[in-house]
Amino acid sequence: MGVEGNRVKDCIIQTLNNSNYDQLDKHPKSIVRYIFSTKSENWLHGTKIICLDKGQEKPDIGIKIKGEEKLVSIKFGQGNSIHQETIGKFSKYLLEKRSVSEQTINNFIHFATAINPSSGQRYTATQYKKKYPEVTSNLTIVFNKIRKELIDRFLISGVETNKLKADFLYYHITSNHGHIARMEYVLNWLLKQKNRNGAVPIGRFNFQAWGRALKGQALRKEGGTSNVGSIQIKWSDVGKDILKINNEQK
Repeated sequence: MGVEGNRVKDCIIQTLNNSNYDQLDKHPKSIVRYIFSTKSENWLHGTKIICLDKGQEKPDIGIKIKGEEKLVSIKFGQGNSIHQETIGKFSKYLLEKRSVSEQTINNFIHFATAINPSSGQRYTATQYKKKYPEVTSNLTIVFNKIRKELIDRFLISGVETNKLKADFLYYHITSNHGHIARMEYVLNWLLKQKNRNGAVPIGRFNFQAWGRALKGQALRKEGGTSNVGSIQIKWSDVGKDILKINNEQK
């Protein structure tokens, strides 16, 4: 999470931590009620809520009541970037998968670096797709064959060993407005979606090189570290999609 993401997370923690369920405002109470929907209202009545920063890659917070903890991933804003990792780490991950060929890995590296050797100029994603349609087509086909594993890596578990899995996905709009869904519902819905437009789409996700910069342009930085050399996964319309997901469960 960036600065704004941490601000949102801290605000949610401040609202919930050490709060009495009965004294919560309508929206945070409805979120807690949803998360613990298998419990009765009497079970929740008068309980103290513990909400802590999990310090994990995917679960942002843990919400605990009577010793039972649920892990929540938080998203907000438009054009959400839901995952980032280095080209080297993702290449190694692909190398360890028997279903991914060396040619596909080379295609991925070429797409992520996207350098025209004759000019030294980096392509935009759109320019790259037009120039190398066979590469983007190969990546799209292969990545969608392992879509379930990639969704888990990008959204639910992350890349680290001994990782915690997010149980819920929450889209924050304001302190009094947001949408939440069980991660199992999110996963099942994402697996059924057609590819959207983009150079390398994975269903509702778009696979991008992070910090792709053209010759003569300043490299984009966050926290003083160049983003060039990394990939990012974007999921637009997270909030609207969560509403669709929940409507299918009714």
